[in-house]
Amino acid sequence: METDRDGVVDVTVEPATTVLRPAGGPPPRRAACRRVAVVRAMQPGTVAITLSLRRPWEPERPPREVRRLEVTVGQGGADPGSQHHVG
Repeated sequence: METDRDGVVDVTVEPATTVLRPAGGPPPRRAACRRVAVVRAMQPGTVAITLSLRRPWEPERPPREVRRLEVTVGQGGADPGSQHHVG
């Protein structure tokens, strides 16, 4: 995971079982999701986050999937510590 966060968000990778999914939300796309990226709003601003799906024991191989997210946290748009799950 590469980020340019500048204190706007905090990004962690957590086990999927510890993350609560919103009630009524869509089911996960893949049943094998074991870890998810959790993005927590910290302060207003806009940042870019790049997430790479790869096997940790094969760092020399290109990632299987790369997602680049632009995250904007507005004034009063999110409480500090609010979360969005990417998984």
